[in-house]
Amino acid sequence: MATPSAYPVGKVQVVQGAYTTGLCECCAHEGDCNICLAGWLCSCCLAAHNNANLHGYNCHCCDCCCASSSTLVPAIYFTRIQIQKLYGMPEDHCSTACTVACCTMCSNCQDAREIKYRTGRTWC
Repeated sequence: MATPSAYPVGKVQVVQGAYTTGLCECCAHEGDCNICLAGWLCSCCLAAHNNANLHGYNCHCCDCCCASSSTLVPAIYFTRIQIQKLYGMPEDHCSTACTVACCTMCSNCQDAREIKYRTGRTWC
């Protein structure tokens, strides 16, 4: 397996093949605290925005309803799997499922940070 390559995006070092930040690094970089607040106060909205930003379309109210509390964990799980595929990260469905189920809000925030660092698109 090739060694992940790193390249800077703003002040953040993006590593190809790995997450840029740790699961609990909500406020590690400037401008990330708003993602953390969104993840904890309105996690369904952040999950909907993550999916929309990953696929390059504008998020609408109905997207937030689709990521409601009953479907939040599956929505985050499938977005996370897509992030792993898109950015060449190792795919471990069992580990991803456990991470999302046990650390739902933190994994949602980590996905938002990853999308922000790699695409420049953010949740609001």
